Amino acid sequence: MGPRLKRDGAPPGGPPKSGSESALRDRLALLERNTRRPVGEREEAVLHVLPLFIELFQSGSAGEDLNLQVLAAQSAEIVVLHVQQKLSEKPAEEARYEVELFFRRNAEVRANKGWLLLQCLALLSAGDSETVTTIIRSGLPAALIKCLYLFVSLPPEKMGGSRRGSKAHSRKSSHRCSCSCAGRVLRAVSAAQTKNTVPALQAKNCMKICIQNLLKIPESVPGPVLAEVAVGVFGFVRDSYPSNPALFHEFENNEGYTVLQGIMSRCEEGVTSADLQALEEFLGLIASLTLCGKAELKVALCVNNPQPPGFKFDPVLTKGSSVKNLTAFRILQSSFLRSGNAHTCAQVLLAVRDIWSWDKANFFLLEWTLQSLAQLGECVWRKPAAVHGPFFRLLETVVLQLNYIPHEALRKLQAAFLQSGPSPFAVATLASYRTLCARSGLFCEVLCDSGVLDLLLGHLRKRAKVLRKAGITGAAVQSGEESCEKDLVRNMLDVVAVLALKSVKNTVAIRDCGMIPYIKIFLDEEQLRSPTLILLEQLSVINPEEYMSITIGALCSSTHTELALKRDLLQSVLKVLESPNSWNAFRTAGGFDGVLSLLRVRELVLLGLHTVALAVHLHPVNAHAFHTSQQHAKMADALLQLGCFCQDPDPGRNRDDDPGRNRDDDPGRNRDDDPGRNRDDDPGRNRDDDPGRNRDGDPGRNRDGDPARNHDYDPGRNRDDDPSRNCDDDPDPDCSRTFQQFVEAAETPEAACPRPYATA
Repeated sequence: MGPRLKRDGAPPGGPPKSGSESALRDRLALLERNTRRPVGEREEAVLHVLPLFIELFQSGSAGEDLNLQVLAAQSAEIVVLHVQQKLSEKPAEEARYEVELFFRRNAEVRANKGWLLLQCLALLSAGDSETVTTIIRSGLPAALIKCLYLFVSLPPEKMGGSRRGSKAHSRKSSHRCSCSCAGRVLRAVSAAQTKNTVPALQAKNCMKICIQNLLKIPESVPGPVLAEVAVGVFGFVRDSYPSNPALFHEFENNEGYTVLQGIMSRCEEGVTSADLQALEEFLGLIASLTLCGKAELKVALCVNNPQPPGFKFDPVLTKGSSVKNLTAFRILQSSFLRSGNAHTCAQVLLAVRDIWSWDKANFFLLEWTLQSLAQLGECVWRKPAAVHGPFFRLLETVVLQLNYIPHEALRKLQAAFLQSGPSPFAVATLASYRTLCARSGLFCEVLCDSGVLDLLLGHLRKRAKVLRKAGITGAAVQSGEESCEKDLVRNMLDVVAVLALKSVKNTVAIRDCGMIPYIKIFLDEEQLRSPTLILLEQLSVINPEEYMSITIGALCSSTHTELALKRDLLQSVLKVLESPNSWNAFRTAGGFDGVLSLLRVRELVLLGLHTVALAVHLHPVNAHAFHTSQQHAKMADALLQLGCFCQDPDPGRNRDDDPGRNRDDDPGRNRDDDPGRNRDDDPGRNRDDDPGRNRDGDPGRNRDGDPARNHDYDPGRNRDDDPSRNCDDDPDPDCSRTFQQFVEAAETPEAACPRPYATA
């Protein structure tokens, strides 16, 4: 039994073969019997098989046990024969046109045989090694490489006038499809890498001829087209290197790098999203060539600057995935330095990331020989904004995954930051710094030591002055530049806030340089408020009095329309009050007066009460001051103005306020002093013994039977019908008690300050 092509099909012993599969088996068997017939007859038989074969294999309906070696051999032989006939002793333009006609896709099968043969060979080249070996022995790779050269070097628009006109576009599309299909066949054959691949290509001197031809390609040919050809041709160099480096040596000795550099230079401008696949494959080819070389790179451990405690460089350079070829990497690096195309630069950075991922030692080998990251960082600020993200992801990979601080690259980035001004690059730089500072304490120290903190504080001071002036004059600039400036300031504040969180020393430095008056200006900008509050909260660690003075002052000075500002300030105060060193500062800064003044705002009632309760409950001195300074009355007045509380509707019913109703002050009303009033001593007053006094036995005394006594039936007593007593009409769901009840509860510290506010 011959070689088998592995396809998805029915397993042995499965359901009966379909009619189409049976027909394919019959036609393949006929090919095996006709192997000794003339080429013309065999070509007819092959063309009779191809449509059915392609249909079944593209749909996944073909069986697993088909013998396809004869089909592969005869299809490859026919293609090679036709290519040789069309190329022999003809001018290049005419030969190219003849080859294009042969491979052009047409509706009629007989006029479409070149296309069908290429499709068939593309499917067969994905089979087992014996089938691929059969294709290689026919000389197909060399023939297809010649065709690729013709298609690229002589595009359709350069052909004679007799073939120009309305069909030029269709011919261009046809030759691109043929070129792509031929490239797929070459890549599949290259990936299979049988033992005959390299000798077959060397026998035809393919590598040298291809390099010479590619050096002569006209300037008009686009870079992505050449990139696709290079992947199809030089893929043999990459794929054969592990088993046989002969093609790689031919590539190096025949200006192969010059060809790659020339193609790369054409891809540095004008690349669009439609060219990304070809560009990505080409850059992947160059990246893979960095692993091809005669010897491992030798570098000395050169770490002079502080590094994280767990850093060490002890590479095991025996896996075959370490960088050996600096020439190939220089092509990538130099292209990034020159190019201004977003697609090209981003793809180069992705290729660099792939090289690092193959072996962790690769970054250090490249950085300590070529200073790769430092050179990329020096020029990245001049690249389009789409390139900044991939670059800073590389930087984060080095710091967080390789556990290494690239000091030289950071110095280059700081210089670029100063040059770029307010720009997308500056915003991206600060966003990356914030991520790294949050996860690496040493990175924070490096930034501060390099002067980044002072640089950011200086810029924030200038921006605060601009905002203060704009607030006084009423000026407001709403432009793209202003929006970028706001994003930049927000990211600056984020970085400074993280630096302050990481080290009290940084907080002290921020305060000592007089930045607090400027920082509090940013509270008015909602976009900048969150990092500003973080900075002020860190200030409370070293000077809680100043923090409370700023926040309480901002609470009192904010207008009634700045509800979000008040809420954010209250939440910040509530957070800071969890620290004992802030309790006295809250009281001395007028915190009770400031917070109680906000209770008139319904949206802030709950948060304000939480703040007051926490301050009173946690600190006895605050609790004493709250009671002795008549803060209850202020709180009562503020809550009463909400409109959802009310005093007792009948003051005359208030026994505490009516001396005439006070039984303690009226001896005549004191039942304990009047024996005649003592119900225990007077049997006539004993409700249990007097049926006439027994409410259960006296229907006239039974509240359930007396509508006048029954609260449920008394509209005048029904709080649901009394708008002044009904809390359901009030939007605040917490107003279920009367105002008098709330004040009575507040006078008890335990009731006013519930246990949930207690701290450990």
